[in-house]
Amino acid sequence: MLTLPLEQCVLTPPLGSSRRFLKFPGGERLQVDDPAVLAFFDDTLRSHLGLQWVHFIESHWRLVAACVAGLVVCVWALMAFALPHFAKKIALATPAGVMDRISDDTLKLLDNRFFALSELSPGRKAEVGKIFSTLCVDFVPSQGCNLVFRKGGTLGANAFALPSGLVIVTDELVDFAENNDELAGVLAHELVHVKERHGVRHVIQQAGVFMLISTLLGDMTSLTSLGSALPMMLVESGYSRQFEQEADENASRYFLEHDRSVQPYKDMLYRLTKDQQLPGVASFLASHPGAEERLQAIEAVERGD
Repeated sequence: MLTLPLEQCVLTPPLGSSRRFLKFPGGERLQVDDPAVLAFFDDTLRSHLGLQWVHFIESHWRLVAACVAGLVVCVWALMAFALPHFAKKIALATPAGVMDRISDDTLKLLDNRFFALSELSPGRKAEVGKIFSTLCVDFVPSQGCNLVFRKGGTLGANAFALPSGLVIVTDELVDFAENNDELAGVLAHELVHVKERHGVRHVIQQAGVFMLISTLLGDMTSLTSLGSALPMMLVESGYSRQFEQEADENASRYFLEHDRSVQPYKDMLYRLTKDQQLPGVASFLASHPGAEERLQAIEAVERGD
């Protein structure tokens, strides 16, 4: 006959409808089926309290349904609020060296897959560059930025803002603009992306919780490696609805605050919408929200809504 203190025994946890055993130090075990006896051992040993709660919940379908609903709400809140909040903080704290590396890799990939050397005249480049330099001082005076020109090819009329402050403008977009004020609108839009670090935030939010945890723990190599996905994100879907709207609204406010009309930028967006059946012309609009919604948001800013 085996006699030993009950505290030396281990009761297996409640898992669904599986059988439970009382385990002894020597490896022997005793199957326990009587609910009253199991309740006595659970109460005496005070073990597996967390799993006991789980077992209690899974035994009541209403509680299970409530837990599933709560999980859905928590995941939604994480993705809708917590992830964008922390993504912004991480992006603003990202070292300049990391942003430079992401931007360099992005430009190399775009050059290899899509772009060709610009065919704009030196005079035209200098003219657009002067507009860009003035806007850069106003939008990101502490960071600095650079403008490069490329022939867009299949990407057509397009502009991209990279995290380091590098803005790429295609020849097709410059040719499509009817005047420099229209180009200024596009450049201001892209510089808002730079200022708010939308590119890095976009990478983090697209990568989800794994990316958030890695960067919070200081693993900046994960951010750099995932940054290689930025080119295709920009080409295929542009920025998110929130980022595009923020860029449009902030650029519009800038012009209004400087007593300049937003109409040229609206005109360009309208023409791009009108001509998006032409191959490559409306690439600048390949993002969410659509051009019509973007125009409405700009008009709301003009009204002071």
